[in-house]
Amino acid sequence: MKSRAKAILACGLATLIFLLLFSLYGYDRTWRLWGISTMSPHFADLRNITGGAESYAQGFDPMIKNPGDPWQRRMNYPRVWQSLYLIGINQNHTTYIGIVFILLFLIGICLILPQASNITIALVMLAALSPATLLGIERGNNDLPIFFLVALSVVAIKKSPILSAAVVLIGFVLKLFPIFGCSVLLRINRTMFWKYAVSLFVAGVMYLVLTYSDNLIIGELSTKSMGLSYGVNVFWMRAMSLNLTMGWYARLLSFLTVLIAFWYAFTALLRFDFPPEGQCEDKYLDAFRAGAAIYLGTFLLGDNYDYRLMFLILTIPQLVVWTKCSPRDISLRSIGVILFIFLSQWYLFNRRIIYYLPYGHYVSYVIDQLFKWSVFFGLFYLFVWSMPNWTKGYAQKLYFLIKRST
Repeated sequence: MKSRAKAILACGLATLIFLLLFSLYGYDRTWRLWGISTMSPHFADLRNITGGAESYAQGFDPMIKNPGDPWQRRMNYPRVWQSLYLIGINQNHTTYIGIVFILLFLIGICLILPQASNITIALVMLAALSPATLLGIERGNNDLPIFFLVALSVVAIKKSPILSAAVVLIGFVLKLFPIFGCSVLLRINRTMFWKYAVSLFVAGVMYLVLTYSDNLIIGELSTKSMGLSYGVNVFWMRAMSLNLTMGWYARLLSFLTVLIAFWYAFTALLRFDFPPEGQCEDKYLDAFRAGAAIYLGTFLLGDNYDYRLMFLILTIPQLVVWTKCSPRDISLRSIGVILFIFLSQWYLFNRRIIYYLPYGHYVSYVIDQLFKWSVFFGLFYLFVWSMPNWTKGYAQKLYFLIKRST
């Protein structure tokens, strides 16, 4: 059986298992098996959009006032999502749209698994069934169709760089952070890369200028999350909420750690031992670059809910390949990153065990943040190590220039 057919079968089986669990245990109890607290009515994040349609029909701007939302939340998504109002959606359509979101996510998983081994498919499905990913599914979050778009850009890059770039731009318009997925363009030659990168930059800046006032509102409405979250600001914000002095020390430590991570990754630019063509499969390299760049970029932006860890799924197939055919230190790093990815994605499940230890609530939180920082460190190094040699040439020239001046 072809691997993509196996992926489709695995996704279908997982869906069937959930339908059976919903039937046997009920909706709320099924989600609690993974430690996920449900919100009622279901697909709560999606209702911020469908409820906004009802508010819009009443004459309100849902970004200013959104009485149609069950929790009275103002809409904090780019205004382009309001184009759905033109086809007459409302909260009665929430379930159908949510199902479409989930199907697009599952299609995205199947797209990134050409000729995948059984172990790769198993690991990808384990990540897809993690509490972090399922949190996004339970909420009906629009990161699900964004995942599909990123996967589509990964598939498109080998055949049509312009189509891949266009898909990245669409993702950016819909939710901004997918712009980090433009790292897939590293597959093409240097001249073409700069051509597309500059074009995306100009288009992105123009879009941000045109939507400046909306982006201010979105920034204001975006919750500064400290629980079930990852990012450079998450740990120190939580520490700040407990003790002001401890928070300031944690903030300083966080930013010093980022600087160390940058230096650590820079050393990878000085290496030219990336496996030669044919020695190590690179058919998953584009997906790795997209997933790694999205995690690294969103991590540095500050704070993100854990459902965005679903984009780490994109990195798993190439990490599995590197465990088998790379230099020993790269193989060990890849194994470590895979382990930390799963420990991060399954935090809600792991917390049940640690929670019963003395100060278990705080201990589990600190351990979870250490896992996510470890993913950041490991992915940063591997992302930089796997960059094309022409980018490493720039770094080597800079390194020798600095060395000569000192």
